[in-house]
Amino acid sequence: LPLSFAQERLWFIEKYEEGTNAYNLPMIFQLSADIQLDILEKSIAGILERHEILRTLIKEDSEGNGYQFVCNLQECPFTIIKIPVQSLQHLNEELDKQVNYIFNLETEYPIRVCVYELTNSNSFRSYISILFHHIAFDGWSGDIFLTELQELYSYYLKKQSDLPATLSLPNLSIQYKDFALWQRNYLQGDRLEEQLTYWKSKLEGYETLNLITDKPRPSQIKYAGHDILFELEESLSESLRQVAKDFGVSLYSLLLGGYYLMLRCYSGQRDLVIGTSVANRHYSQVENLIGFFVNTLVLRTKINSKSTIKEFIQEVGKTVVEAQLHQDLPFEKLVEALKVPKDTSRHPLFQIVFDQTFEGRMQQKPDKSVNGQELLYQDFDREKNLHNTAKFDLSLVIDDSQTCLQGSFNYAESLYTEETVRRFMETYICILRQLGVLADYPKKAEEFFVSNLTYLDSEKFQEVVHTWNQGVASYPEDETLHGLFEAQAKLTPDRIAAIHQDHQITYDALNKRANQLAHYLRKKGVATESLVGIGIDRSIDMLVGILAVLKAGGAYIPLDPSSPEERLEYMLEDSQAKLLLIHSRAGKQFK
Repeated sequence: LPLSFAQERLWFIEKYEEGTNAYNLPMIFQLSADIQLDILEKSIAGILERHEILRTLIKEDSEGNGYQFVCNLQECPFTIIKIPVQSLQHLNEELDKQVNYIFNLETEYPIRVCVYELTNSNSFRSYISILFHHIAFDGWSGDIFLTELQELYSYYLKKQSDLPATLSLPNLSIQYKDFALWQRNYLQGDRLEEQLTYWKSKLEGYETLNLITDKPRPSQIKYAGHDILFELEESLSESLRQVAKDFGVSLYSLLLGGYYLMLRCYSGQRDLVIGTSVANRHYSQVENLIGFFVNTLVLRTKINSKSTIKEFIQEVGKTVVEAQLHQDLPFEKLVEALKVPKDTSRHPLFQIVFDQTFEGRMQQKPDKSVNGQELLYQDFDREKNLHNTAKFDLSLVIDDSQTCLQGSFNYAESLYTEETVRRFMETYICILRQLGVLADYPKKAEEFFVSNLTYLDSEKFQEVVHTWNQGVASYPEDETLHGLFEAQAKLTPDRIAAIHQDHQITYDALNKRANQLAHYLRKKGVATESLVGIGIDRSIDMLVGILAVLKAGGAYIPLDPSSPEERLEYMLEDSQAKLLLIHSRAGKQFK
């Protein structure tokens, strides 16, 4: 049975990295006090029985091609790993080990469940970690798994107590292996050509988004990452929802538009390409199926400063809708069709991502009950994130499941510092605040242009523009500029004073060259209030000339050699310069 296109990509990464935890998807809960582990284990096994992908191994044929091998639970039974712990610290240590566990997909299921039993003098508590590999699971699958787990546990518990029990789970007409086979047969001929034509046209002549990094990019992708969380106040969250409604776009498109504007601010680029994920569940047969269905879409937008904010956001919304209409083409096929060169240091096509979380339980705290029955688990608030990875350079994920919008900036620690990413976050929120204002002044949207945006709030503006840019400094009133330079040359004679291209000069050498030229100028009659023109390009020689004129007692007139001859002639005649310092190669410009 073939792998799906998305599975092929992850399998390639797995083999290349020789195993990685970057694609682990963990869920951690505290179990209810009266949990029966034997029924819990039976319930999870029931899910594996229903969803073959969770008991599927990835094998390779003689030519090195991966394929799916579905196991029989009777021959390869599923078991829960039980781990006793003595304290919460010990619990966190064990959780850290498990969520970063590296699967061997050729020999073990892509699901690993551990129960931790914490016993102390006062109480007994148990916790559970359920770890999935992304090759068999996605965000949507999390909701399916936990719903079925609750349903099966309740069913088996009632059966054990000889109570009436009915299992209410949707019928699965296909399995993930069927989807993988269908996907390969579906994308052929005219259908494939139509999808490819759209994406090739959309991405023709695209530019890679070059967001400046704090650190040199390593030759191979490093998956160590960190998250910075934020939450918008309720009033701003509601205002943004209203603005999206007024503009006739989804909230996703509005928030994505703000992200584009932030990236433009820091990259200086107007043609931006980023990635986003789509559930790829638009066929009814896969709505209730666990598996790796999510696809990656490439979103390209060009920012015109002369457009109004409303026009820009609506254009972003149009781009999103078009991309979703062409979401059947797997990202892997697009990369192949565009013949993107392989680069182990970065992902193909894009390195920056924007996403909105699915409203699944993997991102939400569980409710207290389902269908009137108490949940067998509750959320476990950990002191820190145990799974610190970053698949891309920078990712922004927005959660719209609560009253207040919440977000997370995830970044690669090999490229960025926390300070820089916090600055990105502050700018993004600053942009969203300006968009939120349009909810109260809808007519302003027709007059508010992209060029009118500011990227610093008032407090940050004061700090950057005024506090950091103090132009007043105290200098000795009885010292000249060249006198101060001479003092510095005596203090640090061997330190580099100036660098220009491949040339550099120390304070001592610069001072000596300036002195030599100053003596020559004196011999030529330069004295107090004498004017000397300097027609030299920006260089170390220009510094020598400036210092020499000052040391000789004169004043210098800067003359740009690239200026029109008429302009240079006028400046020389008007100033009545006594001498002119130029490079020999520039003589023709100064008649």
